[in-house]
Amino acid sequence: MVHKHSKQSEQKRYVKRLVMQSAFQDRQRSETVNLLSPADIAACANAALGCYLPGATDYERGEVLSDSRGSGSLQ
Repeated sequence: MVHKHSKQSEQKRYVKRLVMQSAFQDRQRSETVNLLSPADIAACANAALGCYLPGATDYERGEVLSDSRGSGSLQ
């Protein structure tokens, strides 16, 4: 039996991967910073997946996604 994922979980995985791939990685501070705005994320998700479910993206531009202290939004 093939495991079926919901559209919302599929979109959340895509958005997380997109944000991490396009993020800026600061080597001096050991941080990963988001460079995409919520509108850019929504446009990319709509183009790639064919539909956009609101509420799947909570990432703001300039938000610290991960850092060495463990206080990033994806940690």
